[in-house]
Amino acid sequence: MMDKTEKLKDKLDTIPNLPGIYKMLDKSGRIIYIGKSISLRSRVRSYFTHRHEWSKIE
Repeated sequence: MMDKTEKLKDKLDTIPNLPGIYKMLDKSGRIIYIGKSISLRSRVRSYFTHRHEWSKIE
């Protein structure tokens, strides 16, 4: 059985390495941020691998 880290890594690997728009949701499913990126995979991965000072990301 996979642990949470392995499941997250597998899910991140399915995100295309293409330009696009993404949205962040809070625990209730409400949109808290909409962004755009040249590489969706890199941008989304950065939210899970770096320490952020923006409280919405935490």
